[in-house]
Amino acid sequence: RNVTCHSYWVFANGSRAEAEAKNESECEDSLKPEALRECSLASCRAFRISNRVNLRLGWHVVELAFFLDVDCTQQLTGKPIASGTCSSCSCRNASDIWGMCTAELAFDGSMGDTKWIPQCVPPESDASSAAYACLSGEAWIGLQVHEAANVRCVELLQASDAAYLSAEVALEYLDAPTGIWNIVSEWSGLVGGVVTQEGVQWDRLVVPQLCSDQVHCNGHGKATGLPGSCACICHVGYSSPTCNRCDLGHVDYPSCLARPKSTFAMRLV
Repeated sequence: RNVTCHSYWVFANGSRAEAEAKNESECEDSLKPEALRECSLASCRAFRISNRVNLRLGWHVVELAFFLDVDCTQQLTGKPIASGTCSSCSCRNASDIWGMCTAELAFDGSMGDTKWIPQCVPPESDASSAAYACLSGEAWIGLQVHEAANVRCVELLQASDAAYLSAEVALEYLDAPTGIWNIVSEWSGLVGGVVTQEGVQWDRLVVPQLCSDQVHCNGHGKATGLPGSCACICHVGYSSPTCNRCDLGHVDYPSCLARPKSTFAMRLV
């Protein structure tokens, strides 16, 4: 990836001019996007939920949790990260103190007035976006973790007001070496915080079965790709998209041993 830091002069009329630009090695770590800052451990990973539809008034995320199992019982912990925080918004935290609506408020375990609100500004060059506060994919919130983990379930509690919820979201993970976010799964039809007799109903989002060597490659290959588009790199001696056949020169599936080589010779005496 290419990372640069830019400094700007901001004038009273709101215009700005670039003062200088630095390459990544010269950037202050505090100025880099949180998800790209160097981790103290080599196994650093990051996961996030992003909006997949245009949001007219904004996005209010009350609570968010990532889990390592499909039953949503093994919760993943880490450092909250987000695309930004609304500079003109004020939210109450779990201690009943008002302040910025930061990402930490979506991971505080409180379902009251605490929530994360992103800073969304439509690009000036796109006149058609003027009616939307957040464009699709513009806002995201997640966790930076210091362990090799795979998210299998997500619980998301959004505002109950349809004007502030995203009916479609995506789970993404950060490929640290390249700095590229990759989509793991997408969901639609989210309803936000629905109040029932049992309490507030969250959206529980189960991640489809991850690509598995045993399930997708019959134990005879290495599974690659994301759920829904798994591919196999077959072991020596196996072939086909799911490695369920012997390759040329090999016989007796599932062993697929190399075909014995025979020789024939004659001589005169």
